[in-house]
Amino acid sequence: MPVLEGMVENFDPTTLNPRFRLWLTAMPDESFPVSILQNGIKMTVEPPKGLKSVMIRAYLGFEAEWYESCTKPKVFKKLLFGLTFFHA
Repeated sequence: MPVLEGMVENFDPTTLNPRFRLWLTAMPDESFPVSILQNGIKMTVEPPKGLKSVMIRAYLGFEAEWYESCTKPKVFKKLLFGLTFFHA
């Protein structure tokens, strides 16, 4: 964590690309540098009310023709499941 904190503190806004963004995903931890949290925008995601119902709703939103139209169905369906699960 000290290495990450040093890197973030050494960012020079005048030399960074204006489109630069640093996305961090973390679980609560006492060793996470407070300065990074203080200098950033925080977003939180609440756990879903029901994972199964959210995933079913997502899959029902896909058109069957689109879902079956991929040339690599096995890979596509695994990827789609992963994305749906992550966003649920």
